[in-house]
Amino acid sequence: MSCRRLSVFLPFLVILMACNIGNVRPSPSSTPALASTPTERPEGNVAETDMDLPQTASTNTAEAPTSEPVPPLMSGATVAISQIEMIDAQTGWAVGGAKDIRARDHVLNTADGGNTWKDATPPDAEAGNPGGRIAVGYFWDADTAWATYYSADLTMPAYVPVVWKTRDGGATWSPSAPLDLSGWTGQYRVSDLFFINVNTGWVLVHNGDDPDNDRIALYQTVNGGNTWERVVDPAVKSDVQDCEKTGIVFTGPWIGWLTGDCRGTRAGVFLFQTFDGGKSWIAAKLANPGTPPGMLTTKDFSCRIQQPAFFAQRTTLMLAVECTTIYTKETTSYLYSTEPSGWHYLPYPGGVMVVRSPGDGRVFRGDVGSGLVIGQENYIYNGMTDEWEKIGSTDWTGQFDFIDWNKGWAAARRGDAPLLMYTSDGGRTWEDLEPVIA
Repeated sequence: MSCRRLSVFLPFLVILMACNIGNVRPSPSSTPALASTPTERPEGNVAETDMDLPQTASTNTAEAPTSEPVPPLMSGATVAISQIEMIDAQTGWAVGGAKDIRARDHVLNTADGGNTWKDATPPDAEAGNPGGRIAVGYFWDADTAWATYYSADLTMPAYVPVVWKTRDGGATWSPSAPLDLSGWTGQYRVSDLFFINVNTGWVLVHNGDDPDNDRIALYQTVNGGNTWERVVDPAVKSDVQDCEKTGIVFTGPWIGWLTGDCRGTRAGVFLFQTFDGGKSWIAAKLANPGTPPGMLTTKDFSCRIQQPAFFAQRTTLMLAVECTTIYTKETTSYLYSTEPSGWHYLPYPGGVMVVRSPGDGRVFRGDVGSGLVIGQENYIYNGMTDEWEKIGSTDWTGQFDFIDWNKGWAAARRGDAPLLMYTSDGGRTWEDLEPVIA
């Protein structure tokens, strides 16, 4: 398979949408599969009964933890933002905390584009942990959100953790049934909480923070987060328990992808696919670009896949792959894309692949030209020249969220200093906001 220019991806959008297989449970095949349940964030509020999966009883008998909840942030306090998800130009959510107590994360929302924030933290217990607690959230619209917590020092929770849900913009929260931690030993860290619709979601939990021993548990809900089933058990040996996990995404109720970084301990890349909602996983292979020789076939390279991204309503999977030779430490990067005939790839400038479009932060609503790459040097794809065009540079790193091709935010860090950055010109220039509690 030969290297393809980025412009070839444009017709994929029509082809793959025409091949939409809806919610039919697929079988494994040699062609990368992309089940395509529509996942655009709908306009306004969406009733859960309108979604594609049957609802179970909504009664939730779990009781909230009885310890003292996280104290609210005071008006005028400056906050450090660690995660941001904007719904539109004015309304959005964030996870953050007071700058002097960074580990004690709060759930926040804004109505003025990120300048001022309201504390909307669920009543999760601090459990007396002096290191504080870290929140992980997923934000569907202005009203609906989920959040869960873990200890900043990664110790086992003093109580069985839950996933909190709000349907009124954070005014009230309800806890899920407790997550199943039976047989769990060691540390506890949550990296991913996400939903493909208001019914179906997953939580990815790590049994510690050691990249060489990154054992995971995966929980799934099909009733909006009321209850969670553990579909991957860290105590059960399997290939997905090897290597560091860098990301997980699902294209529908059944098909998902898990990516990782094996730090040179194996040839090729860490890439697994599921066809049953995460219960079982099979290894997937990428086409070998041939340059440099042996990049994906020998242990002469250490290869890493970034957090996966999608174009066009989750019909085209994009993987940024970076491989470093163990001898010269030179890094080569390719951007891989799925299409009906298999994997295709093209040279990639390196850096973080950033989504510029409305909706959740992993889905492109437009064409491939909406791609933005941010690292020490920043690039956009130029459809006229079929090349990556350098547009600037940054001296900070961050988590990005764009609502269209121009307006975007970054929960960033420059060294140890937290930043909230904003762009109105598609990432060419950035403004440093000073977020405070209203």
